[in-house]
Amino acid sequence: MRTIFRRKINIDLQGRPLGGSEERLSDDENGAIEQLEMEAVYPCEACGRPIPKIEDIRGVCVSCGRATCSTCEDRCDVCRATLCPHCREGFPGRAASTCPTCRQGLEACQAREDQLLEDKLAFERLMAVYGAQMRLIQVGMHDQDSMGGAIARLLQMRISRKLSQIEQQLSGEHRHVPKRLR
Repeated sequence: MRTIFRRKINIDLQGRPLGGSEERLSDDENGAIEQLEMEAVYPCEACGRPIPKIEDIRGVCVSCGRATCSTCEDRCDVCRATLCPHCREGFPGRAASTCPTCRQGLEACQAREDQLLEDKLAFERLMAVYGAQMRLIQVGMHDQDSMGGAIARLLQMRISRKLSQIEQQLSGEHRHVPKRLR
């Protein structure tokens, strides 16, 4: 019995086998020829999809080092680094696909924006309260000698002191905040 083997192995640039094929042709010397063909392919490290050609490998994940194929490769929307499906994280505030490093930066930025919004709402509520007190002062100022007039003068002094404190605080914050590019 004569047998002919033919093997073809596809490897990547690091020498790892990506796939291959084997062909076996055997003759039993009675005129019967048997042909057997087998093909093996390398599965993608990230998604497990079979990769028949080396061109289907796109890159290596920056977080875990897995090779990615043309189907599962993704990029960080912030730094454009290659990510596999396991390491890719979504960021709902901006509907972005991010790497873990960029996600931390986006979360810190989002926390600052949330804090600024909370501060703005607190300031607006405070101004609404002071506005209501000013209307009370105006009503009480019509009668200077009554108890309402005395309360109005006390409220007026309190509001002016609070407003001057807020003004000093705001002018101090604007002086120390560095300008950022967006």
